[in-house]
Amino acid sequence: MKALKTVLVIGFLLIPRMGSGFYVVEESGVERMGLTARPMGTGAAGVATQNDVNALIFNPAGLVNYSQTSYHFITSPMEEGVRYYGVSYAAPFWSQGGMAFSYRRLDYGDLETYQVGTNTTGVFTASDQVVTAGFGFPIVSPRKMSGGLSLRYRVKQIAGQTASGAGIDAGFLFPLLHYPGFQARAGVAVQELVPMKLTYMETSENKRMYRVGLEMSAPIQHIKNTLANLRWEMVRPEGLDAAHIIGGELRWQFFSVMAGVQDKNFGFGMGFYLDKKNNSLRLDYGVSMRLNTDCHGISLTWHLKPRDKNHVQSKRMDKAKKRWGKQAYQKAEHFYHKGAYWEASEKYQEAFAWQPHRLEWESKAKEAKRLAKQQDNKKAIQSLVRTAEALEAQGDYESALLAWGRVLIMDPEYRAAMKAEKRLAKRLTKKQKKQVKTKTRGLKKKALFNNAAYIQKLIQNKNWPELSEKWPKFIGMSRKYPEIYDTAIRIHQKIKQVIEQALNQAALSLQQENWQEAQKNMRVVNLMDHDNPKLAELKLRLSKGIQQKKTKENVTHEWLMEEFSLAVRAFYQEENYAKAKRHLDKILEKDPSFQQAAELLEKIERLTQSTQKSRAF
Repeated sequence: MKALKTVLVIGFLLIPRMGSGFYVVEESGVERMGLTARPMGTGAAGVATQNDVNALIFNPAGLVNYSQTSYHFITSPMEEGVRYYGVSYAAPFWSQGGMAFSYRRLDYGDLETYQVGTNTTGVFTASDQVVTAGFGFPIVSPRKMSGGLSLRYRVKQIAGQTASGAGIDAGFLFPLLHYPGFQARAGVAVQELVPMKLTYMETSENKRMYRVGLEMSAPIQHIKNTLANLRWEMVRPEGLDAAHIIGGELRWQFFSVMAGVQDKNFGFGMGFYLDKKNNSLRLDYGVSMRLNTDCHGISLTWHLKPRDKNHVQSKRMDKAKKRWGKQAYQKAEHFYHKGAYWEASEKYQEAFAWQPHRLEWESKAKEAKRLAKQQDNKKAIQSLVRTAEALEAQGDYESALLAWGRVLIMDPEYRAAMKAEKRLAKRLTKKQKKQVKTKTRGLKKKALFNNAAYIQKLIQNKNWPELSEKWPKFIGMSRKYPEIYDTAIRIHQKIKQVIEQALNQAALSLQQENWQEAQKNMRVVNLMDHDNPKLAELKLRLSKGIQQKKTKENVTHEWLMEEFSLAVRAFYQEENYAKAKRHLDKILEKDPSFQQAAELLEKIERLTQSTQKSRAF
């Protein structure tokens, strides 16, 4: 202790030589003295220690997975009025992390100022204070790799003048082995990663310090409730040689013994435990024996009962649900104001699911859903209106009536649909309107389904007369039942295909002058769509073709009769068989079914043969 005071006094004697400023000795006792008395007893080896508040100073990564909330108090009276004391707090932090805070103070007491060659000129006071905050967190997992950071703020006062600065420490912790009762860890720390600069008129910067160490803990066989802890650590200040620390601790039930060596400095300590319902107290005493002085310290640690993880997780989940619900509600409001009601409804429901007590959110979800359906109905109605208008412009009044009917199903008060329905009803025959009115009143859904199946069967059997009677009635009756309307539309499409095929076949038959086939197909079209404009054109072509055929047949008949009369005259009057035969060949070539010409030709051939035989004799 005398050596420490001598160094301080020499530094203070330099103050007059520096003008109004002063030069600070950086590495004072307050920087690296522990938060409990255990570092005094183990030689200040703690870079690989876990779940100990002293990790805040030596390696903040050791705060990871901190198990219990704890409070720590330390005091260390020294020689000649020097006193060190501090308080600290450590607790679990979020998921598998830990945090700690500490305040430490070193009071040097009254210091005497000397001038070379003179007597004592005065007395002044000095103090050193450090506030530290840090946390440890898992990088991969607490059993693989952890990291930590700590921030220190130091204030030093000498004779009423103040110097201050901040620094950052960082470290990593690597669990090597983890078995029940046996653990091994490696630690790496860089102190003064961001060096602390103490400034007051003049500037001084602390040196960076590197720490590497190992720690092993294992129970001693054959001795119950005994745990041995062994530590090795290498400390190397920047620009200086490395120093090695070896320390350890032996715990048996409620008592522990600590020992450590750092170069020529030795440490020794003892600890006592008191556990009661998971709340524990620990009293530590440590001694750090140096060359010129000894440093004693005593500390008290109070560990609180570990918090119920389920309760903590439940509280965290409640906060998260509240946050998620608020976020979903804000998104729902955004969608609602944009007019995206389906998205707004989903987000309102999601927000209500996170916070079921917010009943107004549920009502907003229902309102947004109602508006979304209204919006969809409006779009569907607009599409159906465009389709119905196009069908009506094409002259397909039945399909247009179906489309307008669907509009009225979705919106019974749609005026344009009501007017269109009346307009199209006038264009249908009075008989069809009466049948539609009388049949739709008492017809039930089951009968309509049967009627739809029967109509499809009529189409398959090509029973067009009966289909022409059933189909108009079915259209009018099915309008009031949306579930049958889709079937009616499909049947209508099939009928349109049949009509189109019949028109094409009739046109082809007219080209081939197959009048009977053409009349047959035109009868089908006339039964199903007698107002079809193509049908009127085909009827006109058919009448012209039949008239031309009759005219042609009459001309042919007159020519045949004239030729036959010439053949008869040549045969009977002139007895010119060759001339008669020529006329008969022309007749049979033109009309092979002319029976009289065939019989006369046969008679001429018999007479010719008999004449040839008589001449031969």
